[in-house]
Amino acid sequence: MSMYVSCLIDDESYHGPDTVGYRIFLYPKISVSENFILLPVCHNSYWTVYIINKSYGQIDVLDSGSTVLKDKQKWHTPVASKIRTRLGEAILKITQSKFNFSSWSMPVITGLPRQDSNDSRFFAMMFLKHYNPDTRKMAFCELNKKNLRNLRCNIL
Repeated sequence: MSMYVSCLIDDESYHGPDTVGYRIFLYPKISVSENFILLPVCHNSYWTVYIINKSYGQIDVLDSGSTVLKDKQKWHTPVASKIRTRLGEAILKITQSKFNFSSWSMPVITGLPRQDSNDSRFFAMMFLKHYNPDTRKMAFCELNKKNLRNLRCNIL
């Protein structure tokens, strides 16, 4: 089955360039072999990262916005619940109902670097690269205001 999924991914990139990025192919044993799944999400041109975190039994929400925690929770509740439902159904089919995260809580992780502008996509890339789901902290946190201004250059 893993070979079949690899072929689907390869075919998608060569034969379906118009649909690349609209479909997600997961390997059948992903819920058995991995402790977390990183999922970048764009909603209304704003990027966040959702992490299905088996270690904690929660879906971590990484948001770089400068809004207060209560506003972030209001923003993410409808989006995250759709993700939890749809991705959960797909993983249940793949794993023959062995991995169910439909009732997991979805805390917004605090203490992450924040943005002052519309750089959410760059922060999402930084979270994907440096966030440690086991400790729920950034692998490095040497960001100050000067470094945040140069974030685009550092990533590109």
